[in-house]
Amino acid sequence: MRMAHPQTLVKSSFLPYNINRLINDQATRFFFAFQAGGKVDEFSRNRRCYRSAKIGMLREMGATLSGSWHWAAPGFERQLELLLAPGGLDGAECIWKTRHKEVWKVRLETPEGPQYVIYKSKHRFRPIFYACHYSQNAREAANYRALEALGMPMAQLLGCGDFRRGRILDRSFLVTRFAEGFRDGRAFAPGGPCADDVETRDEFLRRNLRLLAKMHEAHCTHRGFIPNNLLWRKQQDGSLELLWIDVASAFYLPLPEFLFSGEIARDLAFLFAPLKLEEEKRMELLRYYLSVNRRTRLTQEQLARRTDAVIVRR
Repeated sequence: MRMAHPQTLVKSSFLPYNINRLINDQATRFFFAFQAGGKVDEFSRNRRCYRSAKIGMLREMGATLSGSWHWAAPGFERQLELLLAPGGLDGAECIWKTRHKEVWKVRLETPEGPQYVIYKSKHRFRPIFYACHYSQNAREAANYRALEALGMPMAQLLGCGDFRRGRILDRSFLVTRFAEGFRDGRAFAPGGPCADDVETRDEFLRRNLRLLAKMHEAHCTHRGFIPNNLLWRKQQDGSLELLWIDVASAFYLPLPEFLFSGEIARDLAFLFAPLKLEEEKRMELLRYYLSVNRRTRLTQEQLARRTDAVIVRR
């Protein structure tokens, strides 16, 4: 039996679920077993945990490419029906709107009282491509479950679905609970309301870097690791609570370590660039990242050079 070439595995990760399982599952198991001498380590267990949770969530939601479907978290079924009904967004606050994407903050009435949710909709975006692929919102919902299984602090997922005409995707949606009282990481950028709170900023960065390192150890890349998607708030006892949102771009990438290092540099650059950190602080954080990533073979100088190169390109 020949060992699968890494490039073949990368391509298979973008295929529909049934083809992906046929090509990717057995090949990647053999590929990493070959690299590890047949041993199953913690990194491999985390990798399997991520992939199993992601595939399991797609099954649980009933995600399909050949028709419309929707899924609601237990107890949210009635609220989702009201949200999807005509006029369901009446009175909602539009947070973000582009040609193909809308994000709304919606107030819903529940037996426990008013509840605010975030409703994200994507429409008429690459319909032919998504005739053979899950929608971005379906993949993001699966990532919520998969990253939560890895121990990431994910926002609460409430609903997801596609509206299709046959295999043609018209619209997809994702519903999460609104993160009340949270700010995002842009608050620490120059000119931000918390730019001078260096102690909180450093704790925020270190804790998120530790979580990112755990993802990278399992060869999962984020590709959206920007301050906008990293939420935080201080608890009454002064501790920091974190929350991750917008993980549509995250996926498992079966590459040898020397090739995966490019993904590490990309994720770190996406975090550092908007905050405009001084070089000394960046180097300190890179040292910390390397101390908590037990798998990478990069040196601090190599990682700094690659991260700076990505920042320049941005």
